[in-house]
Amino acid sequence: MGGSVLKLILTMLVAGLAFFAAQPGFAQNTSSVFGPTVKEGHSSAEYRAGIDVDDGAFAQRFHYQRALNGDLRWRVLVKTDKPDGEKLDFDYLQAELLWQLTPDGNRWQSGLRFDARYRDENRPEQFGFNWTNQITVAENWRARGLFLVVKQVGSSAGDGVRVASRWQAQRSLEVGGAVGVEVFNSYGSTADFPKLGDQRHQIGGYYSSRFAEDYSVFLGALFGMTAATPDAELRIWLGRYF
Repeated sequence: MGGSVLKLILTMLVAGLAFFAAQPGFAQNTSSVFGPTVKEGHSSAEYRAGIDVDDGAFAQRFHYQRALNGDLRWRVLVKTDKPDGEKLDFDYLQAELLWQLTPDGNRWQSGLRFDARYRDENRPEQFGFNWTNQITVAENWRARGLFLVVKQVGSSAGDGVRVASRWQAQRSLEVGGAVGVEVFNSYGSTADFPKLGDQRHQIGGYYSSRFAEDYSVFLGALFGMTAATPDAELRIWLGRYF
């Protein structure tokens, strides 16, 4: 990717974020369909932003992650949102540990991730347990699927366990980068599963690429499949590898 093209993309992203950040709304999806593999020596940071196309709802997060060895990788992230249209508010601070279970080089890879989340203003903290899987379907194709369960704790915690799943299919391009399709499913709590229309389900596509060796960009969109889900969201990520 040439320098002039990169500058143009970054300028457009910054301008878009500045506009949407000034709009009212609720936090958007800045999550990913994360994989199970750990690369020894890995160290990176990433900025993510999610924007609701209809009402300008805006959320952003920043994370740093580092591999402890070839099987374990930790990550810490902070997320903010703009729910009132006036200022960015702290949403949560989260620590994560990813454990690769399968040997390197396997066609099928599996891993577990453990999460702990802190929130303020008497909102519930939570602990998460995630099982993620990846399979190489063909030379340029891979698929991922993961299942998430979350237990809230604290005086304002909800009952039961919250359940979700995510899915992804990705194709690497000969010209560089990759395109893919993602599905996010949030089913609600086991204490009282809501009807389908009140659950959050999204589907969308994306393009991702590495450039200048140590940088990455992700551009995507998600579309709601239920009444409780935003109609359309734009997703923008910028990464740096160390």
